[in-house]
Amino acid sequence: MAGRIIRRIFVILSIISIIVIGCQKKSIEPQGSTEWRVMGKAERFSFGTPVRDVMVTLGDDSCLTDTVGAFRFDDIASGKYQVAVKSDEFKLYSDSLSVTQNIAYDITLQDSANLVGQVKNLSGVKLPGIAVVVGNQVDTTDIDGIYRFKSAPGGKSSIYCYFPGYYPFQDTVTVTSNYRRRDLTLQSEFNLVGYVRNRAGLPISGAIVSIYGMADTTDEMGYYEFALVPMGNQTITCNQSEFYPFQDTIAITAQQQTFIILMGSKYNLVGYVSHTIEGPIHGAVVSVGEIADTTDDNGYYQLALVPLGNQIISCNQWEYYPLQDTIQVTDWQQTHDITMNSKYNLVGQVYHHIEGPIEGAIVSVGAIKDTTDILGNYELPLVPIGNQLINCSKGSYFDFTDTLEVTAIQQQLDISLFRIVADTFFVTEDATVAYDSRKSLEDSNINTGSLAVQGYCFMDLYFDGDTFVFINDYWGALSLMKLPDAGTAAEIAEADSVTLVLTLSKGPYYVSCGGFMSEVYLAISKLQGDWSEQTVTNNTRPSASLWKYVELQGSNGPTMALDIRTLYSNPMSAQYGIMLSTTVSCCNGCCPEEMDCAFYSSEYSDVTKRPKVVVCHRY
Repeated sequence: MAGRIIRRIFVILSIISIIVIGCQKKSIEPQGSTEWRVMGKAERFSFGTPVRDVMVTLGDDSCLTDTVGAFRFDDIASGKYQVAVKSDEFKLYSDSLSVTQNIAYDITLQDSANLVGQVKNLSGVKLPGIAVVVGNQVDTTDIDGIYRFKSAPGGKSSIYCYFPGYYPFQDTVTVTSNYRRRDLTLQSEFNLVGYVRNRAGLPISGAIVSIYGMADTTDEMGYYEFALVPMGNQTITCNQSEFYPFQDTIAITAQQQTFIILMGSKYNLVGYVSHTIEGPIHGAVVSVGEIADTTDDNGYYQLALVPLGNQIISCNQWEYYPLQDTIQVTDWQQTHDITMNSKYNLVGQVYHHIEGPIEGAIVSVGAIKDTTDILGNYELPLVPIGNQLINCSKGSYFDFTDTLEVTAIQQQLDISLFRIVADTFFVTEDATVAYDSRKSLEDSNINTGSLAVQGYCFMDLYFDGDTFVFINDYWGALSLMKLPDAGTAAEIAEADSVTLVLTLSKGPYYVSCGGFMSEVYLAISKLQGDWSEQTVTNNTRPSASLWKYVELQGSNGPTMALDIRTLYSNPMSAQYGIMLSTTVSCCNGCCPEEMDCAFYSSEYSDVTKRPKVVVCHRY
């Protein structure tokens, strides 16, 4: 009884072991208990493509091939096994295999059909799902692009293949009862395909590619395609809102060709605007023609679709000096950085060499001017480039004038002004000298002059309470004036200026011409050592040598200043004096010979209008 139970248990365990082993293959002639692995692939003859979902048997057990045609048996005992594959699509495969170790074992299966083939495009890509027609039979290519006819009619038959996107294929094929392989190559009707990329090689989506009136929009990979583009030279264009337009000419054939389009950013001119010290400049307007952009907080600008070739680029910001330059523009994006200078391209300080900064001085270049602050500083904006005349003036200081080569780069010019120290010496002796024989001038209002000179009529003129000396060409009236002592010859030589100052006024004998005298020419004559009647007559009087022009308007004339430094170099001027003469003309055609010129004399009650010599020195 116990023996039967033991035998039953052994049988049950044997059955369980068979179930657990599963795909384990039993040896036809077992030779040991060592377990091995057998694995491999099933491939189609002459194609090398995997055969999927066929049953491979090893001994008494079997396994289906997977999606790549692979099979595997584990825990195989050493021994000799029968390998077989049986399928309606393939001829029977049978082989014996000795297993003494782990084995890689591949199987090649031959179609049972008498006509097979593979369908590819011109690029060698396998085309699945394509209908192939032979005679009146139809088959569809599998995942590997393979079609098969198990019993294609013998003899010559037509073979036809079509798939959307490809040109139809049609030919003849001769079929026998034996195996025959006939591959088909389809030509895509998309005879122009390609990719649109940027200069870095990255795909550009949404680009519109056009050729021969046809257009396509690139996908996320930048891919485009065109079907049945006519053969020959064709113009292809590409546009995308963020990139520079592309255009080229390509030769189209019936064969599919791939054409890569490289697009440059439409912002083909970019850059930064900055100041060397202050850094990025915000709000600067950068322009090429009518194309303009304003810099951001980082000083960055970008100009789109700037015409190719030499272009003038400008940059303006109200706090900086305008900039202009010429650049060569291409369809490739280029960076052109701009460095701006302060608009105050001429600055400096006005000072006195002893007293320090001068406040309130006016510094100017043409119409551009500025007034110095408490520290004597000035700044002139946008001074034109080139040689410029710079002026500086301040009351009680001598004027400054110089020529400076101005650039767009800020430059500093400090100006030193000298104070005016003026010494005033009043004329105390003057008179009118009349050479005319007529004595009509000698009336109750005419008195003898204060300067004692022999001969003729010497007089001061009194009119309406004013005292004048009188000059008139028609009457031969001149003015004689003795210069005051203004210092030694050395002091005069060191002076900055020596000036005779006269305050002009209309005299008592003039012809009113519209209420004013239009022109007065006052002159200082040559010096004479002897003013006697025998020496100086109306016909031999000295000719004028120093002329001064002034326009006299209203009842009181302007001040006339005459440079007389040279007169002090001749001692006769102090001993015998100087003579003043005039030529006067009138507006509106009035007679010039009836015009006179008068100026206030040394006896005038208002000291500010008396004749005086002003000697100015620099300090």
